[in-house]
Amino acid sequence: MVLGGAKVADKIKLIMNMINIANEIIIGGGMAFTFNKVHNGTKIGNSLFDEEGAKLVSEIYKKAEEKGVKIHIPSDFICSDKLDGSGKIVARTEVEGIEDGFLGLDIGVNTRKAFTDVLKRSRTVFWNGPQGVFEQ
Repeated sequence: MVLGGAKVADKIKLIMNMINIANEIIIGGGMAFTFNKVHNGTKIGNSLFDEEGAKLVSEIYKKAEEKGVKIHIPSDFICSDKLDGSGKIVARTEVEGIEDGFLGLDIGVNTRKAFTDVLKRSRTVFWNGPQGVFEQ
């Protein structure tokens, strides 16, 4: 299952139901920054953060662990200081974090490869939401 979009809280029922039937779940898009910040302590700069959804991340990981479901979140990001594409573009890892004034716009090269590997070993893929900014 591939999930994107911005709000964890909006997709909590879907995530919890999919944990019952999926082997692996990819969390991307704006939601990923909430997961990265809560689960890994990643600095996310000005990226999207779902305050309400953040309260649910630990519960999601706990249920996934109980069911043997692997959750994949980005390990690197393409970032900018402007949303409209006119700003400085930088790549950052979850270890480096995203500095203040910058926001994550898309998954990075390493994450693309990791997510591709998950998709290649999948027999069925349920995709819900974008993995990066698409509004522009």
